[in-house]
Amino acid sequence: IGMAFLMFELYEKAKTNALKIAIIAVSLALVMPTTAKSIKADTLFTSKDTRIEAKEWIEKNIQPDIRIALAHTFFSPPLEQATGQLKEKERIISTQPELKNLKSRKLALLIKGRKPSNTYHVYYLRGDNEAPGQFLNFWPVIENSMDDLKKNDVSYIVFNNMDPSEAVKGLHDEAGNVFKPAALFSPYKDNKFRLPYDTTELTCMPAGTKELFSRRAAGPCLVIYKIK
Repeated sequence: IGMAFLMFELYEKAKTNALKIAIIAVSLALVMPTTAKSIKADTLFTSKDTRIEAKEWIEKNIQPDIRIALAHTFFSPPLEQATGQLKEKERIISTQPELKNLKSRKLALLIKGRKPSNTYHVYYLRGDNEAPGQFLNFWPVIENSMDDLKKNDVSYIVFNNMDPSEAVKGLHDEAGNVFKPAALFSPYKDNKFRLPYDTTELTCMPAGTKELFSRRAAGPCLVIYKIK
């Protein structure tokens, strides 16, 4: 706003048309890059997030109650857990005095609103610095081991390009060497699974110019492997 007032004052005080045109040109040069980024960001905000695309694909192609492992709670499709898994969380809440009543109320509402036709047995891969059950969403947890996944009858794994956990990355590399992706959801125009150009963004909606203009949609890269 201050820059706008400054440019307006300079324009008003300019004594020649040539100087006024120069001021207008400088103003446009200053405004256009930010305007272009703003329009691009708005376009991405109105697009379908890759997490929703993945969720819709899973609900269309994978029958309910199948066991699915997710590499992260935030950078993963928002699948609804089976009612039985939600009830298991009551035991976790009893050991957490912080916000116990609020968590119990939230859990009760989640259980009440569940429709069995849309639920899955969802497990979360253990990250490097995450404590299982520290959040209501982060449970049940499963080890980053193909043997443990198969032992627990997990049929699908969903990986993302945002999780910095080395343990999860190792499992991803192992899965990629053995299985072909069942589905890939990339927010990028080249439809590739890669790390973001903007290494500081953690919301799947970057401000960096290169990353922003390389995207067709908001959200992380997601790849789904069928392991069973």
